[in-house]
Amino acid sequence: MGPKSIRSQIRGYIAEAPFIAVHPSSAPFKITVVIGRVLARLIPNLQMVQKLDSSLVSRDEQVCRDFEKDELCHDTGTLEGMGGMLDRAAELLGGKLKVGMTGEVGQDGEGSKEGKMSLLIAHGTADKITSFDATKKFVEESCKDVDDLEFRVFEGWFHKREFVISFLQ
Repeated sequence: MGPKSIRSQIRGYIAEAPFIAVHPSSAPFKITVVIGRVLARLIPNLQMVQKLDSSLVSRDEQVCRDFEKDELCHDTGTLEGMGGMLDRAAELLGGKLKVGMTGEVGQDGEGSKEGKMSLLIAHGTADKITSFDATKKFVEESCKDVDDLEFRVFEGWFHKREFVISFLQ
């Protein structure tokens, strides 16, 4: 969430293909998640590699190759970190966390109503990494209190929308 002094200066957010849920075709087996959660209690800092299929990133083969070579896309995380990421996504999808008027995320969407916050959420319908359907549900059910909300749907687009634009032109 960050310090209130910083948050008070932010007037808008952009979320592109947000992680509300993993796309069903890319989701780990349930047993993998269960075992990972048990191990996370015992050895939380154990690193685990969860490789993403680069062909799901973009239709542009060069973008896929660049993704594979990018040192910042290392596909590695700790068991504790991955568990926390899955927990937060489940809370978002389950409606436990809502986006308030000022963009603060809380159990009751408890953002103050002083000042307007803008939120742009964009997602491609052909994204096989994060779930478009989960994002749509989140927008419809958990962003009702946002004054300036825009949900942009990109029909047939993959996960990395900005790279697909150049491919389609």
